[in-house]
Amino acid sequence: MLAVAACDPDLTPHVVPGEGGTEGGPAVTPEAGLPSEAGPPVEGGAEEGGTDGGLAAHKIDGVNDFAAGEKFATSSPLYDGYVAWDDTNVFFGMSGSDVGGGSASKWVLVYVDGNPGNAGTSRGIAYDCSGACTSQQASLPFSAGYHLRWKADDSYTNLQKWDGAAWANVGPIGTVSQKGPFMELSITRAALGKPTKLKVHMSMLIEQTGAEWTYAAVPAGSFTDGKAPAAFTKFFEFDLADRAKAPNTYAPKP
Repeated sequence: MLAVAACDPDLTPHVVPGEGGTEGGPAVTPEAGLPSEAGPPVEGGAEEGGTDGGLAAHKIDGVNDFAAGEKFATSSPLYDGYVAWDDTNVFFGMSGSDVGGGSASKWVLVYVDGNPGNAGTSRGIAYDCSGACTSQQASLPFSAGYHLRWKADDSYTNLQKWDGAAWANVGPIGTVSQKGPFMELSITRAALGKPTKLKVHMSMLIEQTGAEWTYAAVPAGSFTDGKAPAAFTKFFEFDLADRAKAPNTYAPKP
């Protein structure tokens, strides 16, 4: 189970130490192998989008400046995902009513492979609101080395890394901001092991007894929205060295 505690929200990265319940929702018990205390700062620190040779220059301020070629349809008709990168950072975004709803039980989730120095894992983190809930732990369509997540009340966001045996807390994501029904985050490429290609899967999740739901998949055909999809089946693989090709022109894999 995921350990979550609340802190005062703002527009900067948050690290939430300790164990506890989901603020505004049912209690969440900790899962083995998921330290809840903050780790050291992410390598590379918080940086905003640069202009030197990148696909796009993004300022992480909650204002949607993603280009048309960086916008992705999701499995949910009223939601869109966003992916972009420059020479230093990778940028992710999500738009839709639940993003701006202020709920402590709704998450934006990103899995990437990066370069973790090991084989990664096809086992996602188990999100589960209580013993009465159906565990929301999907199998992944690639071996993921990193997991980025943000809670829709802006009280919690962090980076997890597969350490070869379990998902382990690394620390805050570089920069996160949300305004209304749109959120965006950036993370340095150095924090992901300086990959030249990056496999990506995005989605949203509701972690609430009786209302569990997984939705807003990127790629849109990865799964059908539902209570607990057994598997994410598709992903994107982006060539971070290609500064000309629009991200949404990549075909989903496999």
